[in-house]
Amino acid sequence: MAKSAGQNTVFTWSSSEIGVTEFEISTSINELDATDTKTPAGESEYLGGKQERTISFTILKDATVDGLNLNTSTAFSVAVTDASANDRTYSGNAILLSETVTGSVDGIVTVQYTGRVTGAFTEE
Repeated sequence: MAKSAGQNTVFTWSSSEIGVTEFEISTSINELDATDTKTPAGESEYLGGKQERTISFTILKDATVDGLNLNTSTAFSVAVTDASANDRTYSGNAILLSETVTGSVDGIVTVQYTGRVTGAFTEE
């Protein structure tokens, strides 16, 4: 299996390619407690519930450019290409819920966005 370098990633937000320093798309399944009076004493039963995805990414802050819109469903895609030119694209829509600007005296000012993937999500 060929490995993928981060610099070979193309991150697209609202049809525009943007440079990111890091990104994360996480998937989790809600846990549903299905314990009832027929469950053996002292035991618990669980079922998998809804699937949820979150997205987060960090960009370098450009003082001349407005930030991304929060609370607006926006199309995104992340195309990852490995050393053998194989690629995998993750795409869907996301709603950004938070924006955090971080900087230091001897560092670069960055903006981290976090949100939820909403609706259909594809990995191909």
